Amino acid sequence: MKQVLKKHRVVLGLLLAVLLFGVSGCGDSEAERIDWAAFELGDVLPEPKSKTGKVYTNTESDFWIEIAKTSETEYKKYVDDCKDQGFIIDSDSSSIGFSAYNEDGYKLSLTYYESHEEMSIRLESPMKMSEIQWPKSEMGALLPTPKSNIGQISWETSYGFVIYIGETTKEEYNAYVEECWERGFTFDYHKGDVSFRADNESGYHVSLSYEGNNIMKIKIDEPEETETEITAEPENSTEPEEISAQPSESEKDTSLEDTIGGLFGKLENIVNDATNDLLGELSEDSNATAGEKNALRSAKEYLAIMPFSYTGIINQLEFEGYSTAEATYGADNCGADWNEEASKAAKEYLDLMSFSRNGLIEQLEFEGYTHEQAVYGAEANGY
Repeated sequence: MKQVLKKHRVVLGLLLAVLLFGVSGCGDSEAERIDWAAFELGDVLPEPKSKTGKVYTNTESDFWIEIAKTSETEYKKYVDDCKDQGFIIDSDSSSIGFSAYNEDGYKLSLTYYESHEEMSIRLESPMKMSEIQWPKSEMGALLPTPKSNIGQISWETSYGFVIYIGETTKEEYNAYVEECWERGFTFDYHKGDVSFRADNESGYHVSLSYEGNNIMKIKIDEPEETETEITAEPENSTEPEEISAQPSESEKDTSLEDTIGGLFGKLENIVNDATNDLLGELSEDSNATAGEKNALRSAKEYLAIMPFSYTGIINQLEFEGYSTAEATYGADNCGADWNEEASKAAKEYLDLMSFSRNGLIEQLEFEGYTHEQAVYGAEANGY
């Protein structure tokens, strides 16, 4: 799939598995003897030295395993072995992670847990692409047509679409970003080395990213509804707020979402019938699909466990099988304060290892936080 790997994408998945599904990592009690030759994608990668670990997925499209009893030296040796086997395209590395593609389009992600001497290996098969036709919808007309017509339409509806465009270099991605800017996507923007997000004057939101391996992701959504209407209502009212006997339906919905969001933050047992009932009340007053409601529930469950950036929670929900539209709905409606999420993430990083101020900000940005959120997170933790 996707973009240059967020360094702790695999870490997030493992921790969520631990907390939500009772998996206790890859300690001696959980580790099992592994047969590398039995894995669907085992021949794409070098075999690790350790023969014990925990398998999470083993299919033709996705391979995810945690290897136990791996020293830091052995981890570094494995990274070098992967490079020797061709994983050198759009590579990215840190002291605890490595990601790269090979020439066949396989995406490798490695993460090392020094405290437990464990290594996580994640391999994703190449995205299947073919010749596509650019959407002729109103939103398709808002964006420039990409130079390449090779890609994959992830989804397309009346309220937006997500399309992966292949045969697109980093330079061509940068040029496409500039074209979108010239088309008026200049409001509330954030631009990184491999990502760009912005609104146009009418509120349409575009999100672009260079995924690596000559793949560009394009996402556009229609304007969000009623936020300004809800906040504007009291300004136009001459009645005191406390004597408003009949709040609007939008105010009821907002109040209910806030109540549920608060409850989720307090619940230790995040998977229970009570949360289902509460979210059921919310869904009765919304036009959300079943998938969107479940994605919202999952987003709140994940955020109750550990910090995520906006793009991070979307990626995690997509990883769990939700569509991009469902995952985006969950992120947009989960009630998270992304500054506070950045602050929590910064604290976790500093508890794990030492960072300079710039290094911490860079790491948070790499996890999907905006520059402003990353700076907030660093400053909230003493920088």
